[in-house]
Amino acid sequence: MHDPRFVALPGGRLLAYDEHGDPTGPPVLLFHGSPGSRLDFLPSAVMPTAGDGSVGGRFIAVDRPGVGASDHLPGRRLTDWADDVAVLADHLGIDRFAVLGYSGGGAYALQVAHGLPDRVAAVSLVGSLAPPGGRAFDDGTGLGPRIGLELARSLGRVVELGMVVANRALAALPDLAILVGTAEMCAADRQLLSTPALRDNRVLAYREAARHGTRGPVHDVGLVAGDWGFDLGEVDAPVTVWAGADDNFVPLAQTRHLVEALPRARLELLPHAGHTVLFSHGVHILGRLVAESANPGEPARDPVR
Repeated sequence: MHDPRFVALPGGRLLAYDEHGDPTGPPVLLFHGSPGSRLDFLPSAVMPTAGDGSVGGRFIAVDRPGVGASDHLPGRRLTDWADDVAVLADHLGIDRFAVLGYSGGGAYALQVAHGLPDRVAAVSLVGSLAPPGGRAFDDGTGLGPRIGLELARSLGRVVELGMVVANRALAALPDLAILVGTAEMCAADRQLLSTPALRDNRVLAYREAARHGTRGPVHDVGLVAGDWGFDLGEVDAPVTVWAGADDNFVPLAQTRHLVEALPRARLELLPHAGHTVLFSHGVHILGRLVAESANPGEPARDPVR
């Protein structure tokens, strides 16, 4: 049911992706969280219209190297991502497209906008982490995410062992694993993650991330935690930064750093929402990005419903 499609990359690696929505609509490439997988964007009860074409976009969700069903690339850098995306876009017959990055995927969305400036029409960052220069010990990040990022940057083996334990817990006791994993999250996140649709999606997406083991997902987190390798001030595409006002996984201080560092960014701060803002407001966020991609010179300003 969740078997992906593949594109062959130079050297023989396979990159996995799913497609949803209107195949004739404006194309949007979707980059998952860290950890996460292309199944972050699986249409379900939390984003019901994202898959039936009514949002109007052609959505392509991609597994990064070593994550989900994509082949591992030893020694990869975050800045290698645009090359893979260019091959995928060419394979799909897509010239220009929009990109969306959720959580840790925001770094990859911005890297593609930086690396392929003539092909990226618009960018949406949703609950996106900031680069190391935009993160601080006292910025309001929860203790768990803060420790996880620091360990991923310096002690990847420890994080890998933790991910092995987490995946076994998700397989054996998914409800308890989600409960423990969300203990530090804000009330809005805990309430949304208590719903069967989103809980099941999170379990599926996290377990898919480690389909071929934990080495790839751990490396992916480490790349997001470390130096991104490019200057945010050189990203010329229009960027909408979506953030939940109550998010304590990626606090507002990090969001404001992104907005201030990016030349053409604007903030959409959603009250009474947390890090799961992609799922609480996903249909609206995707619809806005589709409109901006189709008319890049005319930023959409419709109110959030």
